[in-house]
Amino acid sequence: MNQPQESFLKNDYLKVLKLISSDVFEPRLVRAILFVVFAVQLTASIITVRALLIKELTAKEFVLYGPVFFGCFYGMLAIYIIIFQSSFITNMSQELEMWSYSSGGEEINRRVKFQSRVITIYALVNFLLAIVASYLYFSPLDSDNETFYMVRFIEEKIPDYAKICKIAYRTTFLAMGYVMIVHSYQVIYASQHVRFQIIFFTEYVKKVVEFDEKISEECLFYNERFQTIVGKRLQNCVIRHIQFLKFDRIKIKEMSNLIAAFSLCGCLLGISISFYVLSGIFYREHFLRVALISVTAVSTFFALILAGQSMESKANSAHIIMNNIKWYNFNQSNKKAYLLLLMMSMKQYKIKFSENYSINYELGLTIVRGIYSIISVMANMHFDN
Repeated sequence: MNQPQESFLKNDYLKVLKLISSDVFEPRLVRAILFVVFAVQLTASIITVRALLIKELTAKEFVLYGPVFFGCFYGMLAIYIIIFQSSFITNMSQELEMWSYSSGGEEINRRVKFQSRVITIYALVNFLLAIVASYLYFSPLDSDNETFYMVRFIEEKIPDYAKICKIAYRTTFLAMGYVMIVHSYQVIYASQHVRFQIIFFTEYVKKVVEFDEKISEECLFYNERFQTIVGKRLQNCVIRHIQFLKFDRIKIKEMSNLIAAFSLCGCLLGISISFYVLSGIFYREHFLRVALISVTAVSTFFALILAGQSMESKANSAHIIMNNIKWYNFNQSNKKAYLLLLMMSMKQYKIKFSENYSINYELGLTIVRGIYSIISVMANMHFDN
């Protein structure tokens, strides 16, 4: 295709986001550290489940330990994917041909650059919040044996080595908060680059019928040069659309699988936190921890929803623009190519993780309503008792 290309790796406007969410985990040493964190957290989870099964831990006590227990499952899933599955954004430029930022024109380039800066600033601020929240969970509090079952287990079972074991266990939380936002960042990175490419493609589509000769519209049908130029442009549009569909079939499916798995863990975490809050046992010293981790989680969730919706909206916009092409001056061959392009563009381009749900505003409203309903029911049950 006659579109300007450039070295994507050197000119990636979202390279900071890629560094945070993917590149930093490439060294083997980092993966080895994460493997140790995973092993420690898995051991702690097994010990907690065992205590629950043999009734060393009552259901009422488990409500207090639930937020950390289920939160660690979320973090362990993130670490498992980082270690055992290569990042789906590592070779993104090889799986979807990246048009140059300049291909949409100077105004589009400025707009994309500004949006990329906003995304980068958000990512850095949210990243710092996650790091601070992780540090707060690393810092010991007097009531931690009522929040972390592993702390209680260490104090009761191995008191002679309690100090060193608790430090080793707490140290793993320095990584947990970070890894819990990594895959959301990867989805944001991939979806926004796809959105940028759709924007560039849309600008190309707008120029399909542009012609440099001054000729009446009625004569365009008989102008061979016009038909040749249009035919070439339509061919390029079809080729580009095939590239989008291929990327959608492979990478969007990967993103969807990630979202489904993390949604399940997130729901369990949210329910456990609700039980914990409604239990009535809430220490003031935990407020900053809970507040920071909640702000980070909500911020990441809404950024993910916005990223998915923005990509979907641009794809719908591209479809509308293709429908508005003045096709009535095309010859028979170009009409067939245009019809093929329209048929291909009918496929909805969205990050779906089930038959009925995809990452967009509708999903956000559904989840908010669901959480509100669960909290309302639980609150009524709590106050009735």
